[in-house]
Amino acid sequence: MYIIISIDINTISVGIPVNIQTLSGSKNKAYMECVYYQYKERSSLYINNFRAIKSKKGYGRKILINLKDIIRDINKVLKENNLKEVKIIEGLLVADENIISEKDLRNLYKKYGFIIDNQNNISINL
Repeated sequence: MYIIISIDINTISVGIPVNIQTLSGSKNKAYMECVYYQYKERSSLYINNFRAIKSKKGYGRKILINLKDIIRDINKVLKENNLKEVKIIEGLLVADENIISEKDLRNLYKKYGFIIDNQNNISINL
């Protein structure tokens, strides 16, 4: 199984699209659609969508287990383009109940160090 990262540095938008996905020999996969935002004091990666084709097959877990390495690779590209490194990952916990329950998704994020507030905002400092 491979993890593929695509960063559209040349996009003309408020943020820079960053997509992370698993690639394997089967149709099962997971993907995380994010947007990189640079602020004066910090920069962040905002998770817009994180899902797997099938739950509990380990594909989403594979991304979360390797998240620090993934961010290291993303930061390398950002630095090469004179952009600030990602220091925080943020998002909103939204479960697709057809694939994973909110409780299971909450537990998955917590297992890998994310903080979840009472409005389902998620974050992890790097």
